[in-house]
Amino acid sequence: MTLADRLRVVQRGWAIFALFALLGGLGGLATALLSTPRFDATARVFLSVGETPTALDTLAATIYAQTRILSYATVATDPVVLRPVAADLGIDQNPDDLAARVTATPVADSLVVEIVASSRFNTEAAALANAVADQLVDVIELQLEAEMTDEGSSLTAQVLERAPVPTSSAYPQILPSLGAGLLVGSIIGVGMMLSRHSFDSRIRSVRDIADATEVRVLATIARTDNPETVVATVESSQASHDFRTLEAMMRFIGFEARSTLITGARPDQGATTVALGLAMASAQQGRRVLLVDANVRNPHVLEHLGLESDLGLTDLLVGAPLADAVQSWPVVPELSVIAAGSVAPNTHDLFASERARRLVQGLEERYDHVIIDAPPLSAGSDAVTLAPLAGSVLLAVTPGTLPREDLLRGIASLGHSELRGIVLTDVRRSRSRSTHDEYEPLDTELVGSGERTP
Repeated sequence: MTLADRLRVVQRGWAIFALFALLGGLGGLATALLSTPRFDATARVFLSVGETPTALDTLAATIYAQTRILSYATVATDPVVLRPVAADLGIDQNPDDLAARVTATPVADSLVVEIVASSRFNTEAAALANAVADQLVDVIELQLEAEMTDEGSSLTAQVLERAPVPTSSAYPQILPSLGAGLLVGSIIGVGMMLSRHSFDSRIRSVRDIADATEVRVLATIARTDNPETVVATVESSQASHDFRTLEAMMRFIGFEARSTLITGARPDQGATTVALGLAMASAQQGRRVLLVDANVRNPHVLEHLGLESDLGLTDLLVGAPLADAVQSWPVVPELSVIAAGSVAPNTHDLFASERARRLVQGLEERYDHVIIDAPPLSAGSDAVTLAPLAGSVLLAVTPGTLPREDLLRGIASLGHSELRGIVLTDVRRSRSRSTHDEYEPLDTELVGSGERTP
């Protein structure tokens, strides 16, 4: 995965990352606010060496004290210390449970034992730490070292520092908990972004199409709410410019075919929009254009052009006169239209007939360009049956809605038809990117819907 690919993953998934980071931060904050507080109070006990006759004796006493301090640190959590402490403070806990709230640690390179006591209440934490320190001093001087006096022990113990009442809890702390929550949420968000990228096979860009197939992308069509106005009445719109670019591109790369069939792998890919826009762009160049609505079960062409007709393609294929089925569009006189016609149960047989082949050939002789708006490939065999009759085929694809598998399945179903290219529809371009880089579809509830982009 290149750096550009990683940046695209971040661009597509930043909302997921932000959501999980926010949830993690809120979780950490909630943990801090709802958790039972714990206060830690610290007291220190110091072992001192009494007066000795010589420096050598002082050194020996110091070494002896350093060996003893490790043992005395463990004594601080022994029942001999904690039992009287619990009695003095009125704590209803046995020595073992109380030991879980007290830690005693020798301070490195010193004769100091640090005693830390924990409690839900700050005053109790300080009282417990001080009581343990006092009791440890008593046990050391009155019991442990008293037994050693006959052997010459010169150690004494005293409370070096009494525990003050803590003013803030040791746990939880809001900022660390918030930071930890943000970190965990961010890690989960990154994981979700990568998982979404790994499992989401939808076509989103020209690069995705290039990775999936060798079929070229001829043009990208901007989002339009009214397909019938993309060229005829909105001359300055981005979609109008895109359709004129598509028409010019088809002529530039040597499209010699007099007929073009336009379809999509699924119903939500904007094939009708492409057919309308291309037909009007071609007609505005002064060419005689015929737009045929071959989507018999779900026709849209007449609806968008504001026309009505009782006869259409299916009627022509069963013997109706051509003149009765063709009508001009007043807005662009060079554009003629044939409606889908009556719904027939055997459209596959009609489109596969010799009459259908001769009809398309005859229309190619009458018009400069015949554009066929075919049903989607997933809706049955009609589009596959019609495709060989046309001189060329264009496949409409809406970024962000079509899985890679559906694209490949649609291309494969066209077989040996003259598939000349792919047209990206319903595209919103990033301002910072060129038309051949990344494309962002609009809200998924609107993009590719039958009502907005047929």
